[in-house]
Amino acid sequence: MSAISFFSCETIPEFNPVKEQKTLPVIEAQIDNDNYQMLLENRLGNTNVPVKLLYNERLINGNIEPSGAGSRYFSKWSYLVRTSNGIIENQNTFNLSAQIYDRTFTKTTLASYIFAAMGFPLFNSSEIFLILNNKNKGIYKLLERVDRDFFTKRQLPVYELIKVRFDAKFSLEGLNNIYTSFDKEIPDDNNLNNLAEFMHALDTTRTENLLTQLNRYLDINNYLRYHAASVVMMCVDGFTNNMYLYRSSSESP
Repeated sequence: MSAISFFSCETIPEFNPVKEQKTLPVIEAQIDNDNYQMLLENRLGNTNVPVKLLYNERLINGNIEPSGAGSRYFSKWSYLVRTSNGIIENQNTFNLSAQIYDRTFTKTTLASYIFAAMGFPLFNSSEIFLILNNKNKGIYKLLERVDRDFFTKRQLPVYELIKVRFDAKFSLEGLNNIYTSFDKEIPDDNNLNNLAEFMHALDTTRTENLLTQLNRYLDINNYLRYHAASVVMMCVDGFTNNMYLYRSSSESP
């Protein structure tokens, strides 16, 4: 004998893992209905809307916009937040990453420990629980942005910083338009000439000459260390996405 039972959705309590504990920070975000609808309709773009954030019993104003590549196609997606009158987890500009490809929320933390031990400069990250318009959105990774403030806080020199977009190609072949795959962050002058020279060298240098010819454009030893660690951790995203090309001075590769 079998039976089917029907339950009203209202009888099932909403899951909120932070309700009874105090260790995980909570951000309560409020967006008015019109702006929230605009955000939903433009989630594949860079539309930003005003947002009010309640954090540690303090009301903070700011702007919020969609962020990330793959997460925008999921019900839980990532955000870029800029605050105007306060900081959250010591940041006034940060990403709320949905970590849709890492349900354990451990890969970023593990990679941070490993890369820090290898001497690479690291962004700060922490976990928060997001409530948006009174609905629980779940746990997010709050990520520090890599921008000029990042280098200023660490007293690191920066001459050039280029952000690598999703599925970038490090080649000029096939009529590849580098301006669709790379963003010049520092200085904000849209000048990618140095990157184009590097790609030309990649395209034309014979294999046996790579180590001697590419050291003008790339710190080869540091790159090999980065590459080895990324392979071991299976962080394949770090080769064509979610990475930066950084030069500390005009003389450095």
